[in-house]
Amino acid sequence: RIYGEIEDFSALATLYGAALVAEVSPTERFELRAKMAQVQEMSGDLAAAGRTYRDILEAEPNHRYALSGLRRVEAGLEDWAALDEVLGQLVTLATTDAERSTLLVERARLQLEHLGGAEDALKLVDDSSERADGALVESAVSLLEAFLDRPEANVDAAQRLIPHYRDQKLWEALVRTLSIARTAEGISPSD
Repeated sequence: RIYGEIEDFSALATLYGAALVAEVSPTERFELRAKMAQVQEMSGDLAAAGRTYRDILEAEPNHRYALSGLRRVEAGLEDWAALDEVLGQLVTLATTDAERSTLLVERARLQLEHLGGAEDALKLVDDSSERADGALVESAVSLLEAFLDRPEANVDAAQRLIPHYRDQKLWEALVRTLSIARTAEGISPSD
């Protein structure tokens, strides 16, 4: 605790490392590794934190704390493919449809912004919508609106947004979206 308060993370990591060498129970070993990874993360040593979180996951693949930590680390390292993999594991472990839906939209945003997978991103949004009984969660609406500015996916996004805008009585947004869909069909928006 004292090392944490004075932010001497390297000394704290050394203490946790020494404790890991000692004879400890498997539960204590997991706790020490998790604390060590957290300290490594706080000190800015994301590569070391990632290795430690992966060590935990090697022994216990569904360790949610380690997956959550690895999620932060991979985002910090901008290792988008690894982050996508971690998010995929978290989707599998999600305990509610709302949690699963949120994670799917996060994966879709990652696909769109960093992995260049507009088609894959749209599939993830569709999966998210299915989890929410056909409704679009707000983060999915926001993501689909970002798709409207991308020629490779704007029509598909518009088709998914039209029912939402109609149901929510968002008339200006509906008109813009219908205009995009009609233009893609070769129909002048003014027709």
